[in-house]
Amino acid sequence: MMKQKEEVLMRKCIALILCLALMTGIAACGQSKQDAPAGDGAKQESSTGNESADAGADTDAGADSGELSGTLSILGWYSDEVAQGWIDHFNSLYPDVKVEYQYAQAVQPYMEKLQGLIMSDSAPDLILCVAENRVELVDGNMLMDLTDEHVAELMSESCKQQVLFRDRIYAVTVGGSIGGLLVNMDLWEQAGLGEDPKTWGELVDAMHALEKLDGVTPFINNVTDATITIETPLYGATWLGTDSDYEKKIENGEKTYADYWEPIFEITKRDIYDSGLMTEELAGLPWDTALNNFALGQVGMIVGASWNFADIEAINPDLNYKIMGVPNVDGTSKYYLGDCLEPSLAIMESSENKEIALAFLESLFDEESLLSNEEQVGLIGCVDGYNSIFSENPVCADALVEGMQAGHQFMPQTYWRKNVERMRAKYVENVQAMLLTGRSPAECAADFDDIYNAE
Repeated sequence: MMKQKEEVLMRKCIALILCLALMTGIAACGQSKQDAPAGDGAKQESSTGNESADAGADTDAGADSGELSGTLSILGWYSDEVAQGWIDHFNSLYPDVKVEYQYAQAVQPYMEKLQGLIMSDSAPDLILCVAENRVELVDGNMLMDLTDEHVAELMSESCKQQVLFRDRIYAVTVGGSIGGLLVNMDLWEQAGLGEDPKTWGELVDAMHALEKLDGVTPFINNVTDATITIETPLYGATWLGTDSDYEKKIENGEKTYADYWEPIFEITKRDIYDSGLMTEELAGLPWDTALNNFALGQVGMIVGASWNFADIEAINPDLNYKIMGVPNVDGTSKYYLGDCLEPSLAIMESSENKEIALAFLESLFDEESLLSNEEQVGLIGCVDGYNSIFSENPVCADALVEGMQAGHQFMPQTYWRKNVERMRAKYVENVQAMLLTGRSPAECAADFDDIYNAE
């Protein structure tokens, strides 16, 4: 209890400090955004100067190539290698701009670094605006509103839909990740299964069919991460297609989180946990081991995403698998994991280099930058007219069309408006509690409202 009070007090202090920093006129620029591939975990921070690249393609940026000059500062949690790919392309367009990139590890170290830069009057021009800090940033009027800027027009509808916050656009995204159920298709066929399940009931039946195969674990749910549990896409399939304004209804007091989450928890507790498909033993399995067992053909399906591709390939490059979406109960909707929230860069309102910052954001939509994202860290481009290298990958080709491009993917953190980290931690705790202690879906769902409404 004392720990929760201390966390609440700390959040209030941080929000107050950020607001005061703006009011007193911070002289630089920058702040933070969504769960992204972090840089090297061993690094705490670094600085990358710009190096002119050999030649870039034409860009539609607001200023003509070479017209801009000056310095642009960025604080991110992407590795120097990833950032350098963006910088090299930008410098091929604007060789007279010096780009200063600083790295801070996600998530808490990044927030602390950002706060320190703000308080020392050295905040960057571009920052990450993520679920963990966007409320404070927007409420404090610290971000430039990009809704009517040309760069917003470059985003695909799927990206716009996911980055939209309070009906405005404050950050720019060019793609992200796609996930769902990673299914071993050889085992799928051995179990006598054919087409992808069209309803939740058919999916559960498929798991039980896999259960009958000798030496095969039918399904492993990742109960240690709120972003990759089966409850997440089931929630999206159940609600987002029919009640996309549910967050507004919660904010307005028309609905509660319990109204939406209790039915989801009831379904998974009954069909996944109480049925024995997901056991206590499996819950205690380290996720690296679960992924390894899947790659070796010992597991029928796990919950995962495109960020698992490289590890699976390293273990078993010949594995025949693909991503499947999770359908709702009546089969009217199917959703995937993941989001189109990378890199979610935002411009500080206090920035004196907004024109340069806008040009940098627009350069991220060029093929050179998009290709660099995909080749280096697997961030899938979702930009109209761009042919992603992942579109030819049979593992995720269908998922890209049905999930990412259609906007049918869900990550709960991106929809929670406040107390995000506490909501995430409680989500993980309660998914485990339903399996390990038999805690009721009603109790688990009510916890969300208690946290959300806490001061």
